[in-house]
Amino acid sequence: MKQTNARKLILSMDMSFDGIVVTEHDQSAGETDAADHNIENSDELWNHMFNDLASVDTILTGGGMNPEYFDHWRAQLSNPTADPNEVKYARWAYQIPHIVFSKTQQKVDWPNSRIATNPEAEIVSLKQQPGKDILTWGGATFANYLISKGLIDEYNIRVSPKIFGRGKTLFNNIQYRSNLSLIDVRQLKSGIVMLRYKA
Repeated sequence: MKQTNARKLILSMDMSFDGIVVTEHDQSAGETDAADHNIENSDELWNHMFNDLASVDTILTGGGMNPEYFDHWRAQLSNPTADPNEVKYARWAYQIPHIVFSKTQQKVDWPNSRIATNPEAEIVSLKQQPGKDILTWGGATFANYLISKGLIDEYNIRVSPKIFGRGKTLFNNIQYRSNLSLIDVRQLKSGIVMLRYKA
């Protein structure tokens, strides 16, 4: 039974209408969310995301996102032509501790951040500590692992009006049935639908 007063682990992912979170093209460049899910880099989308991030003080990622994720956001801090919303996120993320889960990597080049090897033990410990909620962006394999272990407390899924056909899906090989509770639905002008479910 989940503790109602514990910190939540929130999975935040972009997903196409047919359930793809990483396209075949994206897989060749490292396992991150498919960047082209969001059909426009809109203020509307970012405003919703920044509002959600206000409740978060720790980010978890799989090893497949290191170092590409950190390199990208570090670059935005010194890019004079970067989108202002990306700069704002980069500045926020630069202050937020990240935990990267990998059994082969030795370091993560990001302030107040570290490598860990045991997601289940680490997440159980984090949820028992004081603080705000915990967020994971994935990538796809790591997110699927967390789902399969029943560690996700809330799903924040942005469904884009696209069909990719082939790629990695979020709920691949899940072996158990789970009933979710709808928390919120937001329809954006771009056609993206933001869904929040409680596990």
